[in-house]
Amino acid sequence: MAFTFSPEQQNQHFLFGVLGVLVGVGAIFAWFAFFRDPPISLFQEPPPPPQEVRVDFEVFTHPAFLELGEARPPIPVPALQEVGKQDPFLP
Repeated sequence: MAFTFSPEQQNQHFLFGVLGVLVGVGAIFAWFAFFRDPPISLFQEPPPPPQEVRVDFEVFTHPAFLELGEARPPIPVPALQEVGKQDPFLP
């Protein structure tokens, strides 16, 4: 007894097969991208020990630094009554 499929059923079987392949490829990609442990190298060297940090504060005693003034003048802050209009929709 032979099984015969209508053209709509053949298209549906084809699309389910394509969908299954796409899901399988996506699952393999997700496994290798997110869930697999990174490979362990047997010849990996340990990181070097941290070095001592020294800060030279003598720059703050230099005459050129002492001659510097404020970085910029202070910004004047307007009073609360000067900000905005009573009716913002008026020209």
